[in-house]
Amino acid sequence: MKTLIIFFICMIAAPAALAQTERMICPELDASESPEKQAVCWFNRDQRDEAGCAAEKHVAGVCALQAASWCSKSVLDDAEVANACYLAYVRTRQFDEALSIERYLQTPPVEVTKCLQSLQAIDARFVSTPSDAELLIDGQSYGTTPVQVKLRGEWWKRKATVRFGTVANPSDVEISQKDLIAAFDSRSCTMADILVSGPGASPLSEEPDEASIASPGFIEAVDNEPTDEPAGLSALDVVLVSAGGVGIITGAILLGIAASSASDLSSPEARTTWTTDLRDRNDMIEPLSIAGAVTLGAGAVLATIAIISFATDSDSSLPDSSTTARSLLRLARRELHWIGRF
Repeated sequence: MKTLIIFFICMIAAPAALAQTERMICPELDASESPEKQAVCWFNRDQRDEAGCAAEKHVAGVCALQAASWCSKSVLDDAEVANACYLAYVRTRQFDEALSIERYLQTPPVEVTKCLQSLQAIDARFVSTPSDAELLIDGQSYGTTPVQVKLRGEWWKRKATVRFGTVANPSDVEISQKDLIAAFDSRSCTMADILVSGPGASPLSEEPDEASIASPGFIEAVDNEPTDEPAGLSALDVVLVSAGGVGIITGAILLGIAASSASDLSSPEARTTWTTDLRDRNDMIEPLSIAGAVTLGAGAVLATIAIISFATDSDSSLPDSSTTARSLLRLARRELHWIGRF
C-alpha cells in the first residue's frame, strides 16, 4: 500500500517537475544545435524583445528563463556564451548561479560590468510610512527612514527590519529576502525604493511624496556606518577563535612533551641505562615535535582569520566580512596543506 501511494505521488509530481525544467528549442535553431547556441539564441530573443517573448509563450520572462536553462548545460569558454549566461541568470534572479560563473567572464561589456558591480554592492533606499522608523540590517541600526544605504556582498541574503513605535513598545516589520530581490530591476541592475508600511498604515505608493523625500531623516550615505555600537564576534568568529585557541594550546603541549623527553634522554644517566621504555620515548620525540608544530601553526592561522574577519565586520569600508572569511579559509586550507607536507 505504501509503495502504491509513493508511486501515485511520483506520477502526479513528475509532469509538474518536467514542465518546470523542460528546455525548448529556440525557434531560430533546430534540435541538433549545441546547448551553447540554444542559450545565446534565447538570450538574444530576450534582448531584442522581452515583451514579445512573453506574449508569444504566455509566460513572463520566458526567453531569459530558457536561456538560463540551456546555460546550465553549456560550456562557458566562449566569451559571448559566458556573457549571455551571466545576464540570463541575473535577469531570472538566479544570483548564486551568476556568481558561480564570474570566472568565465572575459573583458565583459558595460552591461555585464554594471551587473557584476551591483551583485557585489548596491544602493538601496528604504522608505516607510510613517517615516522616522529605524532601519536594522542584520541586527545593526542604519538610521531612520527614509534612508539610503549600500548593501554589500550577497545582499539578497540580508535580513532587513524596519522598527516602528517606541523603544518601550517597538513594532517590527521584516523585509524578506524575496522583497529585496523583487525590488531589484534585473535589466538595469539597479534597486527600486523599498517601501514599507507600518502597522495600521496605508500601503505606500510607488512614488513617495516630496515631503517624504525632503525629510530631515533622509541620509544620502553610500557607505552608511551603523549607528549602534559595533557588533560583537559573529558565530563564525567564535568558532574560529575557539578552534584556533585549542590548536595553539594543544600544539604547545605536544611541543612541551617532546622538549621534555629530549631533555631527559640527553642526560648521562639515560645513556647508561637505555631501556625499551626510554627507546620508545626517544622514537616519539620527532612525531610529537611535528604534530605540535602543525597543530600550533593551524591554530595560529585560524585565530588570525578570526581577527581579520572581526575587523572587516566592524569596518564597512572593507570587503564584506563573510566573503573575506571564506577567502581566508580557502587560503588557510592551502597553507595547512603545505604545513602537512612537513
